[in-house]
Amino acid sequence: MIYLLTLCFAATPVASLERLFADALRYDRPAFRYLAPDAAEQSAARELVTALARLASEPAAIDACRDMARRVGLALTFARDRAGDVWTLHEPLAKRAGSGFYAFRQGGSRWCVQAPHAFFDQGTGEIALAVFAAVRGQSLFTNTVHRYTPSPSGERGAIDVAHAEGTLFLAATEGLLAATTPAVVQLHGFGDTEGLAPDIAAVVSNGSARPPATGLAARVRGALARQLAPERVLLYGVDADVLGATTNIEGRRVRAAHGEFVHIEMSGALRRRLLANDAEPLAAALREALQP
Repeated sequence: MIYLLTLCFAATPVASLERLFADALRYDRPAFRYLAPDAAEQSAARELVTALARLASEPAAIDACRDMARRVGLALTFARDRAGDVWTLHEPLAKRAGSGFYAFRQGGSRWCVQAPHAFFDQGTGEIALAVFAAVRGQSLFTNTVHRYTPSPSGERGAIDVAHAEGTLFLAATEGLLAATTPAVVQLHGFGDTEGLAPDIAAVVSNGSARPPATGLAARVRGALARQLAPERVLLYGVDADVLGATTNIEGRRVRAAHGEFVHIEMSGALRRRLLANDAEPLAAALREALQP
């Protein structure tokens, strides 16, 4: 596979993942209206992500994935981040449908890094990219239009991919679960309206009311607390009763598949610090938590 990728990258210029991500977030917000994908498109997206997660070195397999991507209005391209070469799945520049932005790394760690509110929770998309590289994650999922973008009927929230059924983002998560056993971490942000003390940097949860004492979320909390001390990191269901992600749709799907889901809500101050130092404290905590 490395030989094949080398040939492909040598033949054409390779875009940076950061540039492709920045391009994916550009759209005409006032004019855009979200139209949810139909059942056939969702099924095709699941099949595509499952194939990408299992991608083999044969050119026929790559061509098949490109064909599947076209059927759901997406482009499959090569890119590179600081950790190496990745496959990217994204909307063409001329098209915006809110389908999401995805990257897949062969031979990466179990982490699937998700930023479902890259506009609303400011900085989380860029932090997700930095973490994805730093932990050499297997996959990266972000949204590409604002969570409160209206639909043609005026409905708000239909494209809130952390809560809405029937999005390609959710279909992609389901496709990943069909192929691998990922550790899914979702990055979010909170503001002053949550009423948390100023020294609280983050709230970690696994999306359930009672996270296991030795589960992945608890280990992430412990590792992140050590990275951020003397600021505090809380664990929902133990010493926090807000920001628990109990209605998060990806969390429900991951737990139903007996996977591991971690939801991290970060203060504005923490997000600014992570953006300034390549998100290393968060990446270091995730690397530690995933150790056997």
